[in-house]
Amino acid sequence: MAYEEYKDIMHSTIKSLESISRNLQPKLPLLQNLQLTTRQEAMMMRLVQDENVSISNLAYYLNISKSAVSQALNRLEKEELLIRLVNEENRREMIIKLGPQGEKLQEEFRLLKIPLSGIILPG
Repeated sequence: MAYEEYKDIMHSTIKSLESISRNLQPKLPLLQNLQLTTRQEAMMMRLVQDENVSISNLAYYLNISKSAVSQALNRLEKEELLIRLVNEENRREMIIKLGPQGEKLQEEFRLLKIPLSGIILPG
């Protein structure tokens, strides 16, 4: 795939995520109050779908560096949306789980009957 074609696809994907965010926020009070970036929202949607994701997996899924993931996770951890834990099977790896606020967000999705497994994000 040519660079310009890839760039156009990524730009379109980001616009789609922003549109999803604008439409979901009024229906998800917790998400609306947090004022997360598009990247942070994409991470939370991924975690709401599938907990116990590694930083490497999130980086691959969102096509960003592990450093960028870690920076975005700092705010999410501060807001108690997630918790970082050491992977007991590979102690060099961190696993991301939903924190108390993340579990509330997951419940908001369930109450709206949004099929969590049906949310497709770029990856």
